[in-house]
Amino acid sequence: MTSDLSHILRASAEMAELQRVAPRLSRLREVKIISATARASVFSAQSDASAVVVKLFHGPNATRQAKRAGRAIIELNRRRATHPGCTPEFVELLPKRGILITRFIPGPDFETLLTDVSDKEIPTLLNRAAEWLYGFAQSMQETRQFDAAKLVVSTETRLSNLDGADQEYAGTRLRDRIKSLSTPHDCQDMAVVQSHGDFAPKNLILGPDATYGVDITELSLAPPERDIARFAVETCDLRDIRAFPTRFGISETVFAPFLGHETLNSGAFSEALLGAHVGLELLQRLTHAAPGSEKEAKLLLMIEAFLAHEN
Repeated sequence: MTSDLSHILRASAEMAELQRVAPRLSRLREVKIISATARASVFSAQSDASAVVVKLFHGPNATRQAKRAGRAIIELNRRRATHPGCTPEFVELLPKRGILITRFIPGPDFETLLTDVSDKEIPTLLNRAAEWLYGFAQSMQETRQFDAAKLVVSTETRLSNLDGADQEYAGTRLRDRIKSLSTPHDCQDMAVVQSHGDFAPKNLILGPDATYGVDITELSLAPPERDIARFAVETCDLRDIRAFPTRFGISETVFAPFLGHETLNSGAFSEALLGAHVGLELLQRLTHAAPGSEKEAKLLLMIEAFLAHEN
């Protein structure tokens, strides 16, 4: 999770004040900041019983967000007996403070692992990620009619946030491809499953006993293609993976563990919608890239590879 100095300083000061005025937080020791954004800050700490993670939500909706995230973790903990998608153990919820406390999971996150390991180790990590995703996804499934218009609206919203001629040109071409991939499926019955919501390598931890998904802030249902696309694009952004053949401009090395999973083979999957979600993820990333930056240049290359794929 990206942090800048202003967010870190604000979060550190806020936590210090909370420890001063809130008895339950004053017992925490060795408090260290993990990440800080405008939306929330995350700390590791030592409580009387164990190591914990403290998530501090910011803004006027902090209480509501903490309650929603707390309910999600409690429900996911309840499902652990029958589904292998592990999540951290719930410890405490302090909604008036906008705080959720969960058990700390020791181990590296997948963002660190995918950046540091050798090429030969990449498939093993991706297989672990796929196994976690489908254990998690199977905890809730249903069938809904696909609404192509909703996906198109998301595309148009992102287009309005682009900056500069290069971004606008790439964004317009992405929009057209997303429409061509998604519109034929409008009103068709499609599987939706339990979704992480931000299924990125930074939110998977290789724990001592299992793989854990973290930073799940609500329970929601979505097409499995959305989470796969998020993870695949993020992986290629972290590491320059080149292998052929490619699918939507992304190496088969990345997609293979997800697409070979038995849940997908049962028919609860659309390759065209996977492409549409890859395009939407690339477009979302482009909205956060400064014109002329190295990040923009890399994204434009990824977009060209995506558009060159014969769908």
